[in-house]
Amino acid sequence: MNLRSPRRLTLVVAATALLALVGCGDDGGSSPQPPAASAAPLPTFAPTGQVACSEEAYTATPKDSGWTHPSQNFYEPGQKPMPSEADLQHLLAADSAVVVRYRSDAPAERREALRTFAASLPAIVVLPGATRDDVAVEAFTSNRRLLCDGVDAPQLTTFADRRGAISSTPHDGLG
Repeated sequence: MNLRSPRRLTLVVAATALLALVGCGDDGGSSPQPPAASAAPLPTFAPTGQVACSEEAYTATPKDSGWTHPSQNFYEPGQKPMPSEADLQHLLAADSAVVVRYRSDAPAERREALRTFAASLPAIVVLPGATRDDVAVEAFTSNRRLLCDGVDAPQLTTFADRRGAISSTPHDGLG
């Protein structure tokens, strides 16, 4: 029989495939399973003094009602009640505020740096929450967004100072 015959070629291919599936010298144990897919770990916070930030345009979208003014300027992860998105959008658009979100996994010393920063400026709220692309810190004014890979109070202060004069439209504390 010719080695190039279709039947012979089919048998050789089938035998090769069978060996590939069961493996040569199999010890009778089960074949290793691929590791379970898991979410990629969040990036670590950049070391102090080595934080990189980028700025882009942003537009606050306040609602006419359904908001309240937050009761404090700094919030810890898990603290209740947390300001709502409507509360934050109102602050940005009507109160010339700065809103800073940080990832909930921020180390204690970075949270303390953010607490100190929050107390250093008027019209600011710092709270944990989801950030775009899981960056460490995300800050907003009514028309700008700052994305940072760590906590850097001088860069956050410069960003906040660029909002100009702090003014607000007269309104009560409830929307």
